[in-house]
Amino acid sequence: MARTDNGLVVIMVEGKASESFGPTLGEWRQQSSNGRQTRLAYLQQTLGLNRDLPDSLRYQLLHRTASPIIIARRYHAVAAVMLVHSFSKTNEWFSDYATFLNLYGIKTDIGELHEIMVGSPLRVFCGWAKGIPAI
Repeated sequence: MARTDNGLVVIMVEGKASESFGPTLGEWRQQSSNGRQTRLAYLQQTLGLNRDLPDSLRYQLLHRTASPIIIARRYHAVAAVMLVHSFSKTNEWFSDYATFLNLYGIKTDIGELHEIMVGSPLRVFCGWAKGIPAI
């Protein structure tokens, strides 16, 4: 959490090196259950994504982006941020992140912070930061 002149901001940082964002939504749906269907519907509602989602989308991006939103609402914060901090030398998995932001009509690049869910009472941002890879 951070404090600004306008109020609290909840920040979730997803650290990455060369590992993926986990299973695709298509893979995740293969183990379908009522609980999973309910969870996915909740994530979609939280993220304002009330439409069919592509099977190629990574489930972890949905979950990680919803996390700061849920906490921000609980603490009456003014904003939520999901930041990917990548230590990959080749920006592995950036294309999956870009695909996720494209659901909101956003074209992104490394080092950019974007507001998603524009018009929502809670301001929600996503960004990709590049760290220095370990030697």
